[in-house]
Amino acid sequence: MLAVTGESGHFTGFLCDILINVENLNQSFFRPDVGFFDVDDIDPSLCTHGYYGFADMHNDTFTLKIIDPWYDQAEDDCDVGLCHYDGYRRFIALKEQEPNFVPMISIGKSLQVDTCYSSI
Repeated sequence: MLAVTGESGHFTGFLCDILINVENLNQSFFRPDVGFFDVDDIDPSLCTHGYYGFADMHNDTFTLKIIDPWYDQAEDDCDVGLCHYDGYRRFIALKEQEPNFVPMISIGKSLQVDTCYSSI
């Protein structure tokens, strides 16, 4: 996969040949200028699989836990002012644009140290 930038240096899309996945890291939404990347920048017709990063896991129930409600959930999902950008739903909705696109979620983070994964 090759990330492509335009003349301005801003991200314009991906070129996918054999490699067929794209990973969306919600942290890239908060980067300034050319580092900015959002779900809307993904062209699902270029890739068959997408990985949304990241979610966490509850240690006791092994169910998903949202790491960043502000970006990952919609305003209706949380108390007023705690959620805003609906990243999860917008990412899953890419399948509506490209029926063969498979949205998945990455669990954990490189900086996250947790024993719950080793007990699974």
